[in-house]
Amino acid sequence: MIRLLLVIAIAAAAALLALWAAPEPGRMLVEWRGVQYETSAAVGFVVLVVAAGILALTWRLFSFLWNMPGQIRKWRVHGRQARGRGAYASAIIAIENGDVAEARRQAERAGELFEDPRLSLLARAKAAEIDKDWPEAERVYDRLLESSDTRLLARRGLMNAALKRGDEETALIHAEEAFKLRGKASWPTEAAFGLKLANLDFEGALEILEKADRKDLLDDELIERRRGALHAALAHRAERLNQIDDLRESAQKAVRHAPGFAPGACLAARSFLRANQPEKAAEVLEKAWAIAPHPVVAALYAEIPFSGETAAQGADRQLKLAELNPAHVEAAYLSAQLAMAKGNFAAAEKELAPVLRQGASTRACLAMARLAAMRADPAEAERWLLLGLSARAEPDWSNPDLIDQAFDFSDQEWSRVILHYGDRSELPTFEAEHRLRQLPDRDERPLSLLPAPVVANATGFSAPPMRPASAAPPAADWAPGDDNFS
Repeated sequence: MIRLLLVIAIAAAAALLALWAAPEPGRMLVEWRGVQYETSAAVGFVVLVVAAGILALTWRLFSFLWNMPGQIRKWRVHGRQARGRGAYASAIIAIENGDVAEARRQAERAGELFEDPRLSLLARAKAAEIDKDWPEAERVYDRLLESSDTRLLARRGLMNAALKRGDEETALIHAEEAFKLRGKASWPTEAAFGLKLANLDFEGALEILEKADRKDLLDDELIERRRGALHAALAHRAERLNQIDDLRESAQKAVRHAPGFAPGACLAARSFLRANQPEKAAEVLEKAWAIAPHPVVAALYAEIPFSGETAAQGADRQLKLAELNPAHVEAAYLSAQLAMAKGNFAAAEKELAPVLRQGASTRACLAMARLAAMRADPAEAERWLLLGLSARAEPDWSNPDLIDQAFDFSDQEWSRVILHYGDRSELPTFEAEHRLRQLPDRDERPLSLLPAPVVANATGFSAPPMRPASAAPPAADWAPGDDNFS
C-alpha cells in the first residue's frame, strides 16, 4: 500500500512538472552517431521520465533473477521449518495423549527437519519420561546441556530422572548446579532446599536460603520463616546433645527470624532459663504469644520461676499474657483455666462459651468436663467426655500431660515442620494424628454412648441428657445453639 502511494505521488509530481514545462519556451537537442534529434523541452522531459522508468524496471527484473536462487533456498528452509514445527506439535500432542511410539516418531521427524535440534531433543526427552525410560531421558538431557538456553531445563530433567531412579545424591548435584545458573526461576532453590531437608542437612538448607536471599529468588517472609524453623531444629538437636552454647545461639537466631514460631520460642526460653534469666525467657514467650498464641507457650510461661512471685502474682502474670492477644481462642482457654484455678466457675464458663459456639472440639469438651468435675457434677463431666469422643480434634497440643513432650520432634519430623511452617505459617498436626490413631473408629462406637447436643440456656451451658440407643448420633461439628434436632 505504501509503495503504491509512493508511485502515484511520483507520477503526479511528474505530470505537474510536465504541465508547467509545456508552455515554456525552449528546445531540446540530442545528437546520437551523427544524427541530431530536436524536440520541445516538454516532450524531452517526458522522454527522460519514461526512459528512467524503463531503466528502473529493467534493474528490478535483473535483481529478481539474480536473487532467485537464494530466494528459492529460503522458501525451502521455511517449508522445512513449517513441517518441523508441525512434527514437533504432533510430538507434544502424542506425549500428552500418552502415545510414546508416535511421540518418538514425530520427535525424530522434527529432528530431521529442524537445523536446530533443541526442540526435537526436548520432545524426545519428554517421550522417554512418559515411557519411564529414565536412562534415555538422561542421555537426551545431557545433550541439551550443551546449549546455554536449555541448560536450566536440562538440569531440571536430569534431577527429576535421578529422583525417579531413587538417586537423591545425583539429584541434589543437578539441583545445586541449576541453582548456580543465572536466572530468576525459583524451582532450583526449592528443589535444592527440599533435597537438603530430605537428607537432614539443616546447615546446607540454611546456605541455600542465604544464596536465595542474595539473589532475591524467594519471598522475604517465606525465607524468614524457614530460617527461624531451621535454627529451631538446630537448637533442638543441640539440646538433645546437651550442647548448651549451640542451643543458645541457634535458639536466639530462631526467635530473631521467626518470633511467632512456638517451638523456637520455647527452645529460646528454655535456654534462657538454663542461664537463670527468667525475664528474657518471659519476653521471648510474650512476643511469640502476641503473634501466634500456642498452649505450650502458655504452659511454659506459667512455669517460669520468678523469685518471690506468689501464686496469685503468677496467675495475674498469665492473665496479662492472655490479654496480649485477647481475640485468639487460646486466650479464651487460658483465661478459663485461670478462672477455674481461682474457683470462679461462672467466669470460666463465660470464657468457653464463644469457643463452644464455633463448634464443640475435643479440647473444648475436655475443658467443660474439667469445669463440671470441679463443680462436683460427675454425671455432667462424663457426658462432656462422651461428647468429646466424637467431636472434632484441634491441631495444637491440648493434653496438659503431654506438654513436656511437645515439639520433641525427630529430625525427619523437623523437616516436615520446616516446610509446613515456612509455606503456611502454621504447625503441622502431629499430636492430633497420634491421638486419632489411638481412638476407635467412629463406626465402632455404640450409638448409645453418643450424647445429644448441648443446648444453651439462660444460665450458660449444661451437659446433654443421654439419648436412647435408637436415636441418631449428633454431628461431630455440633455447636451450641444448633437446636434443630429430633
